Amino acid sequence: MGTPSSSTGSAGRRTSGGPTSAVAAQSQLASVGFPFNGGSLLATQDYEALAARLSDPQVDIKDKIKIAHELRESIDIFQRDLEPNKLFEILLPCFIDILKSGKPTLTNGSTENRLRHNIFQILHRLPHVEQLRPHTGPLMTLLLSLLRTENEDNAVLCMKIIIDLHRTYSRPLAVPPNPDGTPAPEAPPSVIEASVDEFLEIVAELFGNMGAVVEETFSGTGSASERDSAMSPAAGLEEGAPTGPQQVLAPVVLAPAMKSFKLLQDCPAAIVFIFQTYRSMVNKAIQVFVPLVFEFLQLQAAPQARKHASMEAGKSWVGMCMEIPKSKRAAFQDMVMAQTKTMSFLAYILRVNAQALATYLNVLPEIAVRLMKDCPSDAVAMKRDLLVATRHILQSELRSAFLGQIDTLLDDHVLVGNGVTGYENLRPLAYSMLADLIHHVRAELSLSQLARIVHVYSANVHDPTLGAAIQTMCSKLLLNLIDPISSKGAAEGPAEAGRVLERILIAFVSKMEGMAEVRDEWAKWAKVREPLSVVMKGIKKRSEEKKEREKSRGKGKG
Repeated sequence: MGTPSSSTGSAGRRTSGGPTSAVAAQSQLASVGFPFNGGSLLATQDYEALAARLSDPQVDIKDKIKIAHELRESIDIFQRDLEPNKLFEILLPCFIDILKSGKPTLTNGSTENRLRHNIFQILHRLPHVEQLRPHTGPLMTLLLSLLRTENEDNAVLCMKIIIDLHRTYSRPLAVPPNPDGTPAPEAPPSVIEASVDEFLEIVAELFGNMGAVVEETFSGTGSASERDSAMSPAAGLEEGAPTGPQQVLAPVVLAPAMKSFKLLQDCPAAIVFIFQTYRSMVNKAIQVFVPLVFEFLQLQAAPQARKHASMEAGKSWVGMCMEIPKSKRAAFQDMVMAQTKTMSFLAYILRVNAQALATYLNVLPEIAVRLMKDCPSDAVAMKRDLLVATRHILQSELRSAFLGQIDTLLDDHVLVGNGVTGYENLRPLAYSMLADLIHHVRAELSLSQLARIVHVYSANVHDPTLGAAIQTMCSKLLLNLIDPISSKGAAEGPAEAGRVLERILIAFVSKMEGMAEVRDEWAKWAKVREPLSVVMKGIKKRSEEKKEREKSRGKGKG
């Protein structure tokens, strides 16, 4: 099942950088004022000194950033040198105190944010060993509170750390049996498990905020030229400020976590993991999330919605419309990506509780097709994820609801986009997905729809850029359409049905003629195949010659 996946692995830790990296890291951190013995940046005698320096308000914040940066690299490099007890008892409380006492900032390049971001990365790379279990309670409490208040970059790391903690520490330690042989009491829920409800509440609140966020982001006033000028290289510079190589651009302002499309992209995968880990709360949580998910999926950027509405019947606008200003295009792509990931979440819901989606059968096909139109032409991976999610949905009984979208899906631009990369890479997946849908609803299609399908898939049979497997699939689909065309012809017009069937016959005959031409061309260059009896005699002769050589070598040694 195509569920969304996180961009970082379960632990998100890098492999060792080798001796050269260790020496470089040691020399850099030593320049901040720390002597190290034994070659390890996290030698036992240095934990207290590191914590003291990081906690000291008199130490310059830039020095703290250097320390945090080198600590982040050290955890990867010196995994074998770590003393988990010291690390978690001395440094971890220091990190928690810095994050708790500091104030989150939305300015990406500020020193405060750089320090906090480095600490979040350290927490993300901590080894998940048993010594960390006693500290997971305070750490989880802090992360859940920061998930609401941090900027989107730090909140994404918060989300990954939370999921890592659930992955490792969701189950409580087993209680040993009683000495008298009676069964051991059931272990109480772990601290991590007790935090699931609050985490799901935060995710539900994030989905609920998206309506206002989309309205605020894409319904701004002002001309497109004025909005685009705000993102020019000179934007953010004060009047009279130097330009050219010496110019200083305005700092990047990040979105708050609870208004972030980037954070929302990780939420569907996180919810799926929570459902798979804590199965007892699936049915209850689905009743909460399904309405929120569909409400989010139906949101559109105002300029994009107007562009779709302005198109003539039978025509579609594909890609991002030009009315969206340049300053908002990254946000638009993030929003469509979040909606695509959410479609994958629906594919999972369909497996565990299909009845929860029954109310939304009338809007689900329209949402899927609109997202195909909204995918930017260069976002090939996004379009692939959407096609995979749609294919999983079409494998269920919900496929009949897509009958009204057949004509739109037969448009190449809607199905694979306008880009060359998407056209070359997505057609096998896209046409096989569409073939599955057509195969199951072929009896309900009109004769005009069947004629268009025959035209599209006959062209695919003759397309040399498609693999043999896809051409075979297209041929099988055309064969399966013969009976529906014949039955529709009796009611809608035998003459037209005969013409459609004739096209199928011509397509197959032309394909076989082409294959025969290729075979004859190969025969000119191919080596003439010898009869089987001649081949067997040659094998036998070579075998006898080999035995003779072995005998002669044995006599020579004797």
